[in-house]
Amino acid sequence: MDGHLHPTCVEIATSFAWYKQRWARLPGTAALFCASQGLLALLYTWSGAFGGFRYDFARAGSARFHVPIAAYPWATWTAFLLAMAVFPLVWETLVARDNLSGIGFRSPSRPLREVAFAAFSTALFLAAMTVGLRIAKQVLPHTLALGNALFFSIQFGVIAAGEETLYRGVLQRRLSGILSLLPGIVLSSAVWAFVGHMRQPALQNLIIRFPAGLLLGYIYVRSKSLYPGMLAHWLLNVVVTAGF
Repeated sequence: MDGHLHPTCVEIATSFAWYKQRWARLPGTAALFCASQGLLALLYTWSGAFGGFRYDFARAGSARFHVPIAAYPWATWTAFLLAMAVFPLVWETLVARDNLSGIGFRSPSRPLREVAFAAFSTALFLAAMTVGLRIAKQVLPHTLALGNALFFSIQFGVIAAGEETLYRGVLQRRLSGILSLLPGIVLSSAVWAFVGHMRQPALQNLIIRFPAGLLLGYIYVRSKSLYPGMLAHWLLNVVVTAGF
């Protein structure tokens, strides 16, 4: 023995150290997500809007929030954006030393092309989902009343901005860096569908939200921007909630 490690041993040790460094980021990612959700629950409680964006479709042809959410929409929207967007962004910029551009707050290199792709792919997804819902005999919410159209347009814009920031800009980006691109998209989509919407029917999460999460994740990776995904997310919410 000449006192030197075999090259294979060095490669194994280097690979182990690299994977250990990557996986060491996983607890921090989980802590960030849990802190965001805990803050959301706390802010909802404080604002008197605990329960979040749940609808009351008891009356056919109408859509309204459970009281007291209807009385304080601005409080609910503010709480949602603070917990889902502002808090994660502050964490990423101050703690993780990242920047907003790296997270996705930048214009795509080809804005019109990426926006057109997001809209077209969303339309195809909705068309395919319509067939899937008919096969599964899944019941969609009642059609929105026209008087609530503006309100829900703003509502869905808030949801799209907050959820895309947390689930794609932060969670998917972090998981893709830890695991790899495809597992990051799949896992973040599963968390968005089944954890972020745990109060919704599991079948609805499986056949609507999980595939939608995969699409939104791909749009984020393709465009390297959150904005096309926010537009696609808004379109999905509007069409699915309003009915086909």
